[in-house]
Amino acid sequence: ALFLRGAFVFADLVRIGAEQITLDLVRNYDLPRAEAERLKVLEGSAVDLSAGAPPIDMATVAPSYAAGAARGGISRADLAATIRPRVIETLSLARDRLAQAGFSYLPRRRVVLTGGGADLGGVLETAQEVFGPAVRVGRPLHAEGAPVSLAGPAFAALAGLARHAADPPAALQAPKPAAASPSGVSGLWRWLRETW
Repeated sequence: ALFLRGAFVFADLVRIGAEQITLDLVRNYDLPRAEAERLKVLEGSAVDLSAGAPPIDMATVAPSYAAGAARGGISRADLAATIRPRVIETLSLARDRLAQAGFSYLPRRRVVLTGGGADLGGVLETAQEVFGPAVRVGRPLHAEGAPVSLAGPAFAALAGLARHAADPPAALQAPKPAAASPSGVSGLWRWLRETW
């Protein structure tokens, strides 16, 4: 979604994202989907930060993988090498869609990443490589009584829609029904104030 001066002006959809990363892990490492998702969330990164890091303890992350006969472990470097190309592909497609729609000229454009994939390690740095330095991860504004578990970028769009539904901008609210015909100058002013 693209906003200019606070107004929503454009939307498009790229049909790949963090779910595709999970499916890549299922295919590349022969994992059940739930274990691939757990591996992505707990150990995944779009950049290789493995220097000096211990190997992934697959017994706790993906027990079925660890139990497989004659399987070696998965190194953090290999995991990043699986994840990074998909992240770059997704972000590049989003950048290209904006360019195709004629919005590549925008000066000082700021990119806000939302969705569960925005929580993946190294995504912010990778997005800065694709879009430039003005990238941040969007998180929902604090809502009174909301659990802390809903404070991540995976819930940013949902929280924004709920906030919008609870308090829509005045420009999008239905106009009040017109009052009966005003009488006199004071009635005209009252009608103008109420209507406009």
